[in-house]
Amino acid sequence: MKKIFILFTILIIFALSACGIEETTRIVTQTQIATQTETLTQFQTQTIISTALAGTQTVTNTISSTVTLPPTTTSSTVTLPPNTITITPPTTTITFTKTTIPPIPSPVYEITEDISYKVTQKTSSYWYFSWKITIKNLHYEEIEFYMEVHFLDSSGYSLEWTNDIVSISPNEEKTILGQKMIGTEIAGNVVETFVDIDLY
Repeated sequence: MKKIFILFTILIIFALSACGIEETTRIVTQTQIATQTETLTQFQTQTIISTALAGTQTVTNTISSTVTLPPTTTSSTVTLPPNTITITPPTTTITFTKTTIPPIPSPVYEITEDISYKVTQKTSSYWYFSWKITIKNLHYEEIEFYMEVHFLDSSGYSLEWTNDIVSISPNEEKTILGQKMIGTEIAGNVVETFVDIDLY
């Protein structure tokens, strides 16, 4: 009988040991605002029955751990197209008017009839010398010039002179006439005339 009781007791202890419960629960809480927190709670429950069947004792061990994860940073890159500014300068139009000017001929005038003189009158005080010259304007515009007529002796010296301002139209041929009074004391020494022309 005693052996049967001991065997029964051993069977009960073995059965209760086999029925020992170990439960582990994992709870994860994540809050993604600034940080992430993970909490792990482990429950372990063991039931111990003494061999003497004095009673039953339940022991529960709770293990908690908190892991703080680094904050999650989300960055995005947006590429904006460049702003293109086109500046169009104002258009300036310059108009040139070309005027064709005929070349100036050289010379501008031509003496078509050389100067000559003639004594037209004599008095006790003066001799009257009349002179003439013909000039043609070769320019496309009117010309104006200053003219001096000199009365020379045999050595080429000027004994007397006269002057005039003359205008000639384009392509015009003009005969200029004049007269000079020379005193009788030198008038007999005049042998020729000379003309000097300066254009204005």
